[in-house]
Amino acid sequence: MTQTPDCKKFAIQLANVWIATHPTKPFPVNCKEIAEEYGIKVVSEVFPDDFQACLVIENNLKAIIYNDAIKEQGRINFTIAHELGHFSLHKDQQQLRCSIDDLQNFGDLAPHGQDIEREANLFAATLLMPGKDIRQRIHKQVLSLPLIQDLHNLYETSMTATACRAVEKHNLPAAVIMLSSNQKVLWSYRNSYFPHFFVRKGQLINLSNNSYASAADWGGSEFEFPVHQAVIEMPAYKSILVVLSRMPTF
Repeated sequence: MTQTPDCKKFAIQLANVWIATHPTKPFPVNCKEIAEEYGIKVVSEVFPDDFQACLVIENNLKAIIYNDAIKEQGRINFTIAHELGHFSLHKDQQQLRCSIDDLQNFGDLAPHGQDIEREANLFAATLLMPGKDIRQRIHKQVLSLPLIQDLHNLYETSMTATACRAVEKHNLPAAVIMLSSNQKVLWSYRNSYFPHFFVRKGQLINLSNNSYASAADWGGSEFEFPVHQAVIEMPAYKSILVVLSRMPTF
């Protein structure tokens, strides 16, 4: 029986090498440069809007091709890192095509072969936002919109990936929820400090503009502690990203 590959192991190794060889300015990690060191050509082409990128491994050709319509540097960098994840984890497939939904696909990992897109996303997040560094930057802080934006700019990653990585590495209860434009849950991810928070896919959320979250809006009883709510509108994806985090006590 084939074991599920460790999505983080090689990404951590790559990140450590990058930081060691770029001590004065380790971030953002330049994924295009890393790809080219492995003989992978990185180019952009004009494709339909839903197409984000693909990895091609055929004969002597190794290439990452991403959609020329992607202009935000954070999305480009994360997309290249995502395809590097496929190269590291899924070499058995000669060509992999990734859509917008694939690069927005976060949450609990499924076994290899069932959800390789989540594996590639986790690889990319681990490479671009090393755990030790991001933990130091968010320690005991509210995961506010300005903080997530600052991390997004520092690491040159997508807002979704940045929010998910911050939630994963936070030392306080936190969760990230992706909603459709009509405020229905598409997916959610919570860290181990927030075990009792739960929303189901398709659940309608009564999202408010308040910076303090009400458990009633999220279909549950009252939270055991004050919860901050950061709402990030994502019109390019026709969705809304929400980050919940416990207000720290000093």
